[in-house]
Amino acid sequence: MSKSSLKSDIPLAEAEKIASDFISLTKDFYERVEIGGSIRRKLPIVHDIDLCVIAKKNVSEYGKTVRNAGAKLIRFGGEYATTVFRGVQINVLFSTNETWGAGLMWSTGPKGHTIGMNIKADQLGLKFNRTGIRRRSDDSLIPTPTEADIAKLLHWDYKPPEMRGLGANRKTRPYG
Repeated sequence: MSKSSLKSDIPLAEAEKIASDFISLTKDFYERVEIGGSIRRKLPIVHDIDLCVIAKKNVSEYGKTVRNAGAKLIRFGGEYATTVFRGVQINVLFSTNETWGAGLMWSTGPKGHTIGMNIKADQLGLKFNRTGIRRRSDDSLIPTPTEADIAKLLHWDYKPPEMRGLGANRKTRPYG
């Protein structure tokens, strides 16, 4: 399936409904699931759907769950899957309880915010990616079960998702 055949510029309410329907059809696979990305940031227009999940089954079985939900598995890489459901791309990040905060923050974005968190981590001798935060010195994982744990670790004033990516001087979104 090509990117041009996917729905884009989806109104927030429609994207929320598609995400909710997909989660409902695949819920038995998850111990925990949360919608991230543009939906979590409450943008009025969404281009794809991002989910952060903790699987309660072996992730290698995810393709079967997706197909049973009427979706198509496009890409699967162990900790990350891309599916298409009702013509919308859904990106699924598999996380763990101890890396949930990092996974959810990564899934939520936006890209500039994630880059900023990478820079802060690097300045502290850490590395931050979708699979967690690790010490550069020995690659040991630092548990970050919440985004608040990341804020504390990186000396960052926590921003709720809908305020991320606004820049330092803006307090509200430039639209509705």
